[in-house]
Amino acid sequence: MTPTLKKAIRSFIFSAGDVFQKPAGRIDEENAVSQNLSDSLIEAGYGPNGNSRKKPHAIVHAAGVENLMPIISERVGLDENNIVGMALNVLNFGQNKTFGGVRLELANTLLTCGHPDMALALFKSCLVSTHSVQAHQSYLLCLLLAPKTRNQDLLAAAKQYAHIYDPAETDDIPDHDFDFTLNKRLRIGYICEFFESSVMASGMLGILKRFDRNRFEIFCYSDGRIPDAHRDCADCWQETFDDSDIDLLHRIRADKIDILVDLSGPVAKCRAKTFAMRAAPIQVGGPNYSATGGAPHFDVMFASETLIPIEQEKFFTERIIRNPLFIGYSLPNHDTYEEQVPVSPPPIIKNGGATLGYFGSSHKLNEKTIQNWSTILKSLPNTRILLKAGGFDHAAVRVSILKMFKRYSIGEDRVELRGLSPYKKMLEEYKDVDIALEPYPATGGSTLNDALWQGVPCVTIRGDRMLSLSGPSRLEACGFKDLITKDLGACIAKIESLISNTEKLTAMRKNQRNILLGSNLFDRKGFMQALEGSLIKLWKEKCKINPTVSL
Repeated sequence: MTPTLKKAIRSFIFSAGDVFQKPAGRIDEENAVSQNLSDSLIEAGYGPNGNSRKKPHAIVHAAGVENLMPIISERVGLDENNIVGMALNVLNFGQNKTFGGVRLELANTLLTCGHPDMALALFKSCLVSTHSVQAHQSYLLCLLLAPKTRNQDLLAAAKQYAHIYDPAETDDIPDHDFDFTLNKRLRIGYICEFFESSVMASGMLGILKRFDRNRFEIFCYSDGRIPDAHRDCADCWQETFDDSDIDLLHRIRADKIDILVDLSGPVAKCRAKTFAMRAAPIQVGGPNYSATGGAPHFDVMFASETLIPIEQEKFFTERIIRNPLFIGYSLPNHDTYEEQVPVSPPPIIKNGGATLGYFGSSHKLNEKTIQNWSTILKSLPNTRILLKAGGFDHAAVRVSILKMFKRYSIGEDRVELRGLSPYKKMLEEYKDVDIALEPYPATGGSTLNDALWQGVPCVTIRGDRMLSLSGPSRLEACGFKDLITKDLGACIAKIESLISNTEKLTAMRKNQRNILLGSNLFDRKGFMQALEGSLIKLWKEKCKINPTVSL
C-alpha cells in the first residue's frame, strides 16, 4: 500500500466521523466526506480506469487500518463486519464514477441502523455534489425521519431542490391532449413500487376494489412485482419497472389518465420526474411521504384536520382536500388478513410482567425514540420490550439498537429483537405484546391498524407534524382519544394505569375489534363516498365548471 493511499483511507474514515459529530444542516457541504480519497484511489490505480481488484481485503487490513474499525463502530453503532464492507465498497467502486454511490450506501445503512441524524450529513453531501433525484429523495426521507426536523425544514428542503425534477432539454415530451369532457367515466392512475407488500394488501388494495366502476376506471402502474391475487383490484395493471421516466409518461398519456396518484413517495424507483412532466391533468401527492412535495407538479393532497391541522397548511405547496375520514391514504381492509388471526389474552397474565412492543421498520427508530422507551422501561421496572422489524435480520442493525438501549442503562435481558416473518405470522406474534408503542416522529399507519386489530392498545405521544400525527389521528378516529398523551410523563402514566388493571386490559383486548368495526377508521363506505366525491369535484373544477377554483 502506498503512503498516499493509506493516508486517504484514514482521511475518509476520520472525516466521515467528524461529519457525524456536527449538527445536521451545519456541515461544510463541499467537504462533508474527504474528496482526497477519490483522488488518491484513482492515482493509486483503483479508479474506474484502473485495476479495482488489487486484493481489497489486504488493503483494508493493512498497516493499522483495521485498528480504526472499533473507533468507527463505537461512533456510528455498527459492527466491524459492516465497516469492512463499507471500506470494500469504497475500494471496489467499479462503474461508480463518483463517490456519491458510496455515500448513499453508507447513509442508507446508517438510517436502517437507527441513525438518521448521522445519515443526514452524508445524504446532504451527496445531494450537493450530484443533484440527483435519488439523492434528493433519500435526503427528504431521512430529514422526515429525523426527530429534530421542523415543518419549515421539510418545506425548505423540498423547494430548494425542486429544479432537480425539471425535464431535460433532450427529453421528448409530447404536447398533451387532455380530454376535459365533464361527465365521463374518470380514469384514475396509481403509481407504486410496492403493490405486492402487506401494507398495500391490508389497505390500499381494498380501496381500489371498491371504486364505483360505473364512474371510475382504475389503472395501476407497478414498479415492482404484481401478485396474481391483486389483479382483480384494478381494471388495468402495467409493469413499469423497466420504463424510464419518459417511457412511463408516454404510457400514462396513452392511457388518457385524468387523475394520477403517487403512492410510492421517496423510494428507490422514484417517479417524481414523470409527474414533473405533467403526466395527467390532476396529480395527487403525499400519501407515502407525510410532508409536502414542495413542487408545482403535485396539485393536491387528501387529509383530515387531525392529520394536517389548519395552521400547518402553510407548510404545504399542495392544496389540501379535507374530510374527517381522510386519515391516511388507505383504510384497514381486514378481510385481506387471510384467515383471521384470533385475539389472545394479554401476555402479562402468564408472564407476570408487561411486554411493550413495536412491529414496524427499523429505519423509523432513532436515538430519541430509544431514549424515550428506555425511560419508560426504567420507570416501570417489571416491563420488557419486544421489537420486530425486517432490519433485525441483519446483525449490524441489532447491534446498533442494542447499543442505544445500553447507553440508556437498559440491558439486553429486557430487549427482544425479532426479524421479518410472513404477514399472518406477524399478526399472531401480537399475542406476545400487552401495549404497543410508537416511535417518534414516525407514528403508525398500517402497523398501528394491525396492532389495534389484534386487540393490542397503543399508547402514543401527539407530535406537531403530519408524520407524528398519523398515529394519533387513527386512534382518535377509533374513539381511543385517551391513549393519546401530551408528553413522555403522561405516556408512562397511561401505560402504568393499563398494565396495573389486567381485568380491564383483558376486556379492552376482547372488545377492541368490534369497536374498530364501528369506527371512522373502518368506515369503508363513508371513506369511498368521500374519496369519490372529492375526485369528481376536482374534475369538475378542472373542467371550469367552477372557474373561481384553480389548481
